[in-house]
Amino acid sequence: MSQILYNRYMGAAMNGLIADAEFTTKDGLQASEAIGLGLAVVQQVGLPNKGRLPKANKSTIIFAGDLQASDVVNLKVNGNAMSPVTFSGSHAATMALIVTAIKAITGVANAVLDPSDTDSRTILVYAVDGLDVLVTNITIIGSQSPTTATSSVTSSDVIYGVSIVSQAIQQPYPALNAPILYNNGAPVGCLLRGRIWTTAETVVSNGDPVYMRILGDHSVITAPSTTAPVGYAAGFYKDAGNFRNDGDSDTAILVDGMIWRSVTTAVGQLALVDINQPQ
Repeated sequence: MSQILYNRYMGAAMNGLIADAEFTTKDGLQASEAIGLGLAVVQQVGLPNKGRLPKANKSTIIFAGDLQASDVVNLKVNGNAMSPVTFSGSHAATMALIVTAIKAITGVANAVLDPSDTDSRTILVYAVDGLDVLVTNITIIGSQSPTTATSSVTSSDVIYGVSIVSQAIQQPYPALNAPILYNNGAPVGCLLRGRIWTTAETVVSNGDPVYMRILGDHSVITAPSTTAPVGYAAGFYKDAGNFRNDGDSDTAILVDGMIWRSVTTAVGQLALVDINQPQ
């Protein structure tokens, strides 16, 4: 069937569209997972020719005080339960047992005591490359006044570039509102230096810092229907690789060498980012 209805005005841009013809630096990586347009792309550890979305791949567990006799420690990593650890001889010895137990959990690449903490109350947990590492459900029971523990997440990922829209990407059909993706194994064009359009998770102003999302919950960020990102009906998902101008409770990290170069009036609007990544 022929198209019979046309918009009078074209959109200003779309996710992943390079903004102008000034000097740019571009490169390509092979996707190790599905990657959308206008998103942060990082190199896969040990395979620098492959790219993926950023991950929340480092967690920090901090115990408020020393563990005591009869304490039993439980926690989960990515929903997988650690084998309970019972106090054994001393706080230091018990912390060492907890580190060993965390290392045995699926998806954990390593766990170590933070050498900068002379009280041995901090554990650093690292994910297998390409995974998040979320520590939850920490409980300490047994002693009369057990200490407490908290966890926070960050990332060791460093942005490589921003995924560029390409005419070579096969468009989804017939799901017209499905996001356009580079599929796993496809070559991904990345902008390393220059200006590119992307969808801002927050209202941004010219000169604002740029943060990239490392941890998303796939909730929908509502955008005005007239400014909805290309590929979505009336909003977009809070997923890894998006950009914003704050840390959003430590689920996004500051990107050196990037800055917002336009102004938006609502979340979910297209905005220019200026990227200058050293190579």
